Amino acid sequence: MLSPGAIERKRIYEICERTGEIKPGDTFKDCIVADELYYSPPSNEGVVCCGSISDEEILFRTGDGSYYFSLLEGWGSCDGILYGLTLGLEHDFKRPTTPETIIAECEADRGTYNSWAGALSWQARQRVLDAIISVMKRQNEI
Repeated sequence: MLSPGAIERKRIYEICERTGEIKPGDTFKDCIVADELYYSPPSNEGVVCCGSISDEEILFRTGDGSYYFSLLEGWGSCDGILYGLTLGLEHDFKRPTTPETIIAECEADRGTYNSWAGALSWQARQRVLDAIISVMKRQNEI
């Protein structure tokens, strides 16, 4: 017998398998991820596709641009809801953004750090912001 969580994950895999391509600009009411069944983007603005990061990863943002995340390995939609297999990168700007504010955030905080952990944290943050900017450049938003 399968648990309710396993049944829901199986349903998400089936949706992702039979869904066609998701294109930049496509919008969705919400997002449900198979590996994170209780995950939800922190906004009531809906979700917008930004574009692909690679063949196995696609970038999305909330409607106001305050929160960016990616889905890995598979994604699809059903009844206006986005479904994904695995959650990838996440970045919460904590306020609505524009391309200009994202570039400014990427260039901010360059300097010295008091600890190795601080430097590693900054590098991880920069990788996420660089991925967001690269997708925006490919979609001619910057």
